[in-house]
Amino acid sequence: MEKRKIGFKTAILAALVGWMSPYVIEKAGDELARAKSLQSPVEVRERINSNSRQGESYAVLVNGFGAFSGRSESYLGSDANQALDTAYKVLKEKGYDDEHIVILSDTVPKGRGIDKGITARATAENTRNVLESLAKSTQDGSLLIQFGGHSDAQGNFYFTSDQSEISPGTVANILKPNTGKKILIFNSCYSGKWAKTLSELQ
Repeated sequence: MEKRKIGFKTAILAALVGWMSPYVIEKAGDELARAKSLQSPVEVRERINSNSRQGESYAVLVNGFGAFSGRSESYLGSDANQALDTAYKVLKEKGYDDEHIVILSDTVPKGRGIDKGITARATAENTRNVLESLAKSTQDGSLLIQFGGHSDAQGNFYFTSDQSEISPGTVANILKPNTGKKILIFNSCYSGKWAKTLSELQ
């Protein structure tokens, strides 16, 4: 039988993976438990409808990477989590309070408790509920939306926590009646599809 040599780098990588596995599994369990404690779609709709007021400004931060899904998202999602932390910090510095920052993410930004404002899992259903309500109530205010995560070649934004998706056309149709100021930020593959679809919005 032919013996295959294992390089030094390969051996080190294998050792690191074996050493990190318990940590990754434990961290995934913590994130999943945290995700389950977030607000449900029904709670999101009820709270956003009762809290949103005409003429005010809101920000919606969407992190499409869910808690551990058995693939590599726990590593790939680190950039999206960092972007979420940074965006939240900047918004707070600019004077936004927690009631005007909607967080749709299984991981909560640093400094934000899950009991503050609207903090729910990132799913297509929750995203539609939030955007539909805010599109109506920010006519005389402003709406900032940041998406971070996966998109496919058609531009469909993918939510790993429940494997749902939302298309650029869906978001455009939701926001089209809104005549207020809108700022949209996309940090995903094929984000150019979103720019093309949403460019006609006022």
